[in-house]
Amino acid sequence: MTLKLQKSTLTTAKYGKDGVKILRIVRNDQWHEIAEYTITVLLEGDISASYTEADNSVIVTTDSIKNTINVFAQNSQHVLQPETFALELGLHFVTKYSHIKKAHVDLLKHRWTRICPTSENGQPHGHSFRRDGDDKRVVNAIVDASGGVDNITIDLKAGLKDVFLLKSTGSSFNNFINDEFTTLRETDDRVFSTIVDCSYSLVIPQANSRCFTIADVAKTPLDDIAESVRNVTLDTFAVDFSESVQTTLYTMAERIIEQNDLVKDVSYKLPNKHYIPIDLTFYQEKGATNDVLLPTEFPSGLITATVSRV
Repeated sequence: MTLKLQKSTLTTAKYGKDGVKILRIVRNDQWHEIAEYTITVLLEGDISASYTEADNSVIVTTDSIKNTINVFAQNSQHVLQPETFALELGLHFVTKYSHIKKAHVDLLKHRWTRICPTSENGQPHGHSFRRDGDDKRVVNAIVDASGGVDNITIDLKAGLKDVFLLKSTGSSFNNFINDEFTTLRETDDRVFSTIVDCSYSLVIPQANSRCFTIADVAKTPLDDIAESVRNVTLDTFAVDFSESVQTTLYTMAERIIEQNDLVKDVSYKLPNKHYIPIDLTFYQEKGATNDVLLPTEFPSGLITATVSRV
C-alpha cells in the first residue's frame, strides 16, 4: 500500500457572521437612547475538522451567531456602550462553547444626534434624532480564552473612521525633495482635505490581573476617551497651521496620548484628498483670483503612522 504524502496543512481558520445590523432603543418614559451598530463576529478554536474532515459537529452556525447578537442587543445592560458590548459578546462565545478559544468582534457605531427643535427653545428632544454625517465609532475586540476561562485576556482597539474634513486655508507644503521626477510646486497656502481613519489601543485596568471580566471594562471611562479622541482630531485639524499631513497626524496622536492615560498607542490613516484649481484663463486674466476647484478622489496621497506611549 502506498501512503499519500501530505503536502498541505490548515494553519489558520476562523469564521462567523459579517454585517449584522441592529438598532437598539432604550426607553425611559419619553426619553429614549438609541444605538445603531453594524457588527461582525468571527470565531477561532478547535474547528479544523470542519475544514479538513467535513465534520460540522464543531460549528456554531453563523445564523446562531447572528441570533446571539440580536438577543444580547435586547437584553444587555451595556448595549449603549460599544466597547463593553463588543467585549460582552466575545466573552459569551468563549465561555459558552469550550472549543471556541478566540472571538473577534468588530463593531461600527453609526452616529446619531438628538434633534434640538427651535420651537422648543433648542432643548434636546426626547425621542427624535438625525443622522450626523458619515463618520462612525469603531471597536475591534479580541477575547482570548486560549489559556482557559480562568485566564481570559483581551485586545481592545477603538477609534473613528469616515470623518470627512476640509480646511480652505491654513496649510502649506514646502521644502520637499525636488528632482527630475518632481512636478509638484511648493505652496504656502493650499486646501487640506482628508477622511480620518483613527484607531487607538486601550489598556483596561483589571481587578484580577490574570483574568478579564466585564466589571473591569464597565468602570473604564471609554465614552470620555472616545470624545477626547474626536475633539483632539477636529480641533487640531481646524486650529493648527499644517506644514504637512505628516506633522498634523503626529500632533493629533501626541495630544491624544497626553490627555488619555489608558491609551497605549494611536494610529491614523489620512488620505490627502486633492482639490485642483480649474483653469479659467480662457475667461479671466492670468493671475486673477480663482477659487473654483475640482475635487479628485484618486490618485491620492496616503499618510499613515502609529504613535506609541513611552
